[in-house]
Amino acid sequence: MKKKFSAKTCYRLTIIFAALFYTTTAFCEETIREKELKRMKLNKKFDKLSLREKNDFVVDKSDDFLIEPVEIPAVGEFTIAKISPTVKMRIIPDMKPEYFTDIDNEEGAYMLAWANWARVTRSEDNRFYFSVSDHRGIGCNINIYEYSPARNVVHKVVDFGEVVGWTPKTLTDGKIHGHMGITSDGNLWAATHYGVEPDSSWFANGYRGSWLISYNIYTHETKNWGIPLVGNALPCFNIDTRRGIMFGTGWKYTCLAWDCINKKVSYAGYPPNGWIWWRRAMLCDEATGKFWTTEDGDGKNNFMSFDPALNRFEKYDVSPPPNPFNGNVNCLRGYTDHPAMDGWYYCCSKAERGPSG
Repeated sequence: MKKKFSAKTCYRLTIIFAALFYTTTAFCEETIREKELKRMKLNKKFDKLSLREKNDFVVDKSDDFLIEPVEIPAVGEFTIAKISPTVKMRIIPDMKPEYFTDIDNEEGAYMLAWANWARVTRSEDNRFYFSVSDHRGIGCNINIYEYSPARNVVHKVVDFGEVVGWTPKTLTDGKIHGHMGITSDGNLWAATHYGVEPDSSWFANGYRGSWLISYNIYTHETKNWGIPLVGNALPCFNIDTRRGIMFGTGWKYTCLAWDCINKKVSYAGYPPNGWIWWRRAMLCDEATGKFWTTEDGDGKNNFMSFDPALNRFEKYDVSPPPNPFNGNVNCLRGYTDHPAMDGWYYCCSKAERGPSG
């Protein structure tokens, strides 16, 4: 496949980089100290712009960005831009970079490291929205931020816990993991996913599943729509922004279709015939409004679709190609958000490394 990188495209490239190290991990004291000392050494070596010490963007630009790597040669045909890209980086506002300490981890959490666990969502007027959270199981903090290139500003627009009423003692989800989307009325839709997998004791003590909220990027109004798929988390969701439909699924195999226009559930339950919607892929076909994945657990991993207009699932006698090294056929894992110029969506299958791929 031929790759082209124009000078104009590279010159306008903007990257937001968040180096976030927050509280503690559950490793032993020696491991923590060893890893953090290595991290400190790497930071001193490579943080040439003192990113970690600043509260604003730093800008990096170098002709070295255009040098083809010798150690790992690029594959396929490509052209190299004449002008090097400009890269902008900053620490997320209100965050102070810290190194992990040897303090014992608290109950209900195992990571406590701030990060963005999902994709970035772009509005029609060229603003970008992303979530950052600390992955806790109790008293999680989830924030949604807006980046405006025109104003060169990053700021927090949603404190998720404040919207849904979480406290430091609440059993909570730990992150936004699906693909947020902005519907025509300006509402950004986001659902949570657990940071620590709930067990029966969680449900016995009030945990009910993933929360759904909306944030209007024009009026700045945030609304809590509760828990629309009781008993399940939503690690995987996508939004048909044209038709105003959100579709998601989780680790308990039930699926949710939410009508973003009429603000109500249009489908909640299992797919038919014992089919299992794979919980790490949710391609939305812009032309038809259908959502696509592959079936999980049958060994064939055939493609499946869900049509929200009919609330109908279908399975097809087509599956991803086998891995050329071992012959295994794996689930759909990644895909382009929009069709390419030739009208095709380009996809990749899951790697050979565990349940989440």
